[in-house]
Amino acid sequence: PLLHGGIVGLDDVVDHVPCIISMGNPGRFAAHALAEALFGLTARAWGKTPVTWYKSTIVDELNMVDFDMSKSPGRTYRYYTGEPAFPFGHGLNPLTTFEVQLVDGEDAAAVFSDHGRTDFTLKVTNVGERDGDEVIMVYFKPLEGVVPSDEPASRLQKQLFDFQRVSLKPNESTMLSFHVGIPKIQLHNHQGKATTFHGDYEIEFTNGNGATSTITFSTDAPPPPPPSDPTTGTAAP
Repeated sequence: PLLHGGIVGLDDVVDHVPCIISMGNPGRFAAHALAEALFGLTARAWGKTPVTWYKSTIVDELNMVDFDMSKSPGRTYRYYTGEPAFPFGHGLNPLTTFEVQLVDGEDAAAVFSDHGRTDFTLKVTNVGERDGDEVIMVYFKPLEGVVPSDEPASRLQKQLFDFQRVSLKPNESTMLSFHVGIPKIQLHNHQGKATTFHGDYEIEFTNGNGATSTITFSTDAPPPPPPSDPTTGTAAP
């Protein structure tokens, strides 16, 4: 077990232990909670890391007083291009394993306008022998050329926009529905304004541990408004 108040370098540890349990700063009930989790007395103990765990060499890669998130090699899972010790969203369930399958929406390589949305259905199955919880995260990523190169968001690796947690018994499955619309894939331009960059996007559904499904879809810019009638100032018919 690792009790810690922040992210620490684990380079000298990860190759010598079978697993690491990150507990943060759990307080007086830490031992009781850990015992319940390890002996399977609760299925809801396991989750995903909410931060990127960098390798110790990160101090040589970054200017520690420059907090530009997108500046190479980037900061956080959204922009970091190096290889982290543990990526954001990583987390194992030692009691059981899960499979993820996209069952509806694969042909929704759909093009939708500013007010449209596409629904995706994901099947999650507990393929292990114990009850357990799993967290499914959904990321989007604009493909090459969608965001102009002079925008900070052009260096985005991916961005989380939705997640759901499920509790499943052995061999039990459930269907999760996710809605993808323009507001959820907006990015901020260099002026800090939420902006829709139209083009091709990749959506990734994952448990952060190898069970992943991806789909590509497109957005279209809305048609331009009709020209105004110079005599009335209103839109021409």
